[in-house]
Amino acid sequence: VSAFANYHDGLIVIGVADSGEIIGVDKPEEVRLSIENAINDSIEPKPFFEIEELYHDQGKTLILLRVYKGDYTPYTYHHKAYKRMDTATVPVDRYGHEELILQGRNSSFEELPAGSPDLNFQFLTKKLKQTIGIHQMTEDLLVTLGLKASGRYNNAAMLISDENPMKNAEINLIAYKQD
Repeated sequence: VSAFANYHDGLIVIGVADSGEIIGVDKPEEVRLSIENAINDSIEPKPFFEIEELYHDQGKTLILLRVYKGDYTPYTYHHKAYKRMDTATVPVDRYGHEELILQGRNSSFEELPAGSPDLNFQFLTKKLKQTIGIHQMTEDLLVTLGLKASGRYNNAAMLISDENPMKNAEINLIAYKQD
């Protein structure tokens, strides 16, 4: 539940054995209440979910637990956040946890204020001049490019600056060509 709420919608089917055999559940109302209580008692903040019963043609009752990706990440189970990795649910590492915190604040690493107040963009200015004819890097252009806000550079600006003080950083770019 934590993993789905953190990353993407998910469906958990209760009453199916690991082999895929439909075994159903006894006392579906008790199972539903138990699941609801476990989620409400163990996951913070409370994720949005729905529980329903499904009557299978073999005369068995399944419980469907739909979990929706939340906006207020990280969703933690006993103070740990989780993610899905193939068929397993695993705790997120420190960096994944920090990324979830930023997502929950509707922010990203690139938008955080930079530690360096003075940055140079000669290479970027040269490329902008070559490609679109911009001759000078102005304060307004830095704001328009999303490299500066409230008078401060952000981490994105540090990453593409001439000196890039973040030595272990890496930039991945994707360009799409329209036909």
